[in-house]
Amino acid sequence: MQVVRRSAAPTRSNPDGSRQWIGHSEHLMMVAAEIGGGPAAKPNTPHAHPHEQIGYLEQGELVVFVGDEQSRVSPGDFWVIPGGVPHTVQLLSKTAKLVECFTPIREDFLKP
Repeated sequence: MQVVRRSAAPTRSNPDGSRQWIGHSEHLMMVAAEIGGGPAAKPNTPHAHPHEQIGYLEQGELVVFVGDEQSRVSPGDFWVIPGGVPHTVQLLSKTAKLVECFTPIREDFLKP
């Protein structure tokens, strides 16, 4: 068993001010994230990657865009994104806390 303490987890600080704490096994990655700067007037730029992704909103309000679909999500809601499908979010609240899982692991998240 591996326990990842947030205080010791690999951390990414992004240019937009968001922070991510990362834990992973050989085939699965979990990322706890905090984003701020909301509410946003428009969605972030969409992106896509080959990884399957599932997310869970712990705190805040978002609109999640997946392909041609969009849905407002509240705490306790989750979303599923197939690999290769363009997606993004729009922050509706001041801040949000979320957890996302990826398979296979996002090697790009492990680079300094």
